[in-house]
Amino acid sequence: SLEGVNIVITRRILKDGNLQEDFYISEKVNQGEWKEAYPYPGEINTSGNEGAFSFSPDKEKVVYTACNRLDGKGRCDLYFLINNVTYNAGDVINTKHWESQGFFSPDGKYLYFVSNRHGGYGGKDIWRSEIKEDKFLPPENLGDSINTMYDEMSPFIHADNVTLYFASDGH
Repeated sequence: SLEGVNIVITRRILKDGNLQEDFYISEKVNQGEWKEAYPYPGEINTSGNEGAFSFSPDKEKVVYTACNRLDGKGRCDLYFLINNVTYNAGDVINTKHWESQGFFSPDGKYLYFVSNRHGGYGGKDIWRSEIKEDKFLPPENLGDSINTMYDEMSPFIHADNVTLYFASDGH
């Protein structure tokens, strides 16, 4: 059951003789007490690496990163889980470069993510794609007040839908 208060984590496990990463979920039982984490249900976990899990504001969609998949556009791509079906986010979001760490804005109007695609300021940059009628518009780089020649990662938009938190090697 995914009802109530949950936390989803990425856990490195030994699977088929290989170390790889899968999603696990734990449910809050009482204040400060959690059930033992178990593998996230459905088909989201594979023999490859999955990470950077994030729910949409309505909890109807999940965006996550998966690497080295047959349907991948590059080494790591963004994928969606909707109604227990996973699919690649497609050519508007994913490139032959590295895309990861997707996060929906609290109002559900944007998908923020990290990429080292062309058009950035160097290293890994934070980008966003506007969501219109369940389609993604071409991503825009957040600019040089956010991105530097170094790596910017882990975007998170506060519930106020304005404040951006992120990690940076350049600031």
